[in-house]
Amino acid sequence: MSHEGVAFVGLDLDQTKVDEMLALGGNALMLDSTDESALKEVGIEKAAGLVACLSEDSLNLFVVLAARSLNPNLYIVARANRPENEVKLKRAGADRVAMPYQIGGYHMASMALRPNVVDYMDIMTKNGSSELEVEEMVVGEHSRLSGKALGRSLAEDEVGATVIAINGVDGSSRVRPTGKEIIYPGDRLIILGSKPDLTAASELIR
Repeated sequence: MSHEGVAFVGLDLDQTKVDEMLALGGNALMLDSTDESALKEVGIEKAAGLVACLSEDSLNLFVVLAARSLNPNLYIVARANRPENEVKLKRAGADRVAMPYQIGGYHMASMALRPNVVDYMDIMTKNGSSELEVEEMVVGEHSRLSGKALGRSLAEDEVGATVIAINGVDGSSRVRPTGKEIIYPGDRLIILGSKPDLTAASELIR
């Protein structure tokens, strides 16, 4: 989030962890994130998103319930250690649920099966220092891309970013688009490119 320039605040009951975040230049407070008053104190009602990543699923459930009740428009990502709790967290209001152990297992299997690919992806994502990044962009109502073929529009504007998937406003999903697809307002484009290329693409798309 720091790399992307997104303002955030971390909450933890462990002062050591809070101090570590502050030492890194981040924003953190020693507060109980399961407490509605603590969430209100940090402005949850005006926040765009929340990540609930406490060590216990039951605690994350409390955070999700409290946050959702205070801000119905909040985008919530929650951590789950046990697969059976994924449904409970989504019912409580989480938009997405991440399971670290499952993700770690997939990653280890990929290390064994496709080590060179994993090395490349790790280089791309480590510490946010890669030249290449992936971003989702929503096509705006007055976008210059609207109503045009994807490939032609990007080529005419000399944008170096690559669209790797299109999630259409009609509910369709297209991976590895050919460039012939017509783009409409509300479509979500998953784009790969350098920071300057993504900035140029954003001006065209949004």
